[in-house]
Amino acid sequence: MELDRTNPAFHHLPDTDHHHILFTRSDWESNKQARKLRRIPQLIPELDIATHIELHQNCPQVPLLGRFAVSKILEEFHPANTTYKTVDKLKICIDDASKCPKTHWIEKDLGQLVIYSLDVQMPYILDGEVHKK
Repeated sequence: MELDRTNPAFHHLPDTDHHHILFTRSDWESNKQARKLRRIPQLIPELDIATHIELHQNCPQVPLLGRFAVSKILEEFHPANTTYKTVDKLKICIDDASKCPKTHWIEKDLGQLVIYSLDVQMPYILDGEVHKK
């Protein structure tokens, strides 16, 4: 499920921004699989601008996982109906990919850093998410 920028639902409300939870763009758009994960609509909440700016000032970027982990996550990941539940499901998939015997120990540690960076963002997302009527 990829973001359709032609869809009117993509266009944001005044004083809001779309926040890609998997940032930075240059990292997460660098390969097809990571780009597919980054562009899942439930991982792009609409935030009020002030909260969005504050999030980027105070939260670390999300490290890019290796291709093996991302492909494993894409096999198992199914977005939920809310941002919070979707991020929670993503964290479970990242943890599962980290436990796979084929996963290198560096990538296992990297997976835990990704989970941490998602956790750091959540208070800002929960506080600043704007829901369309």
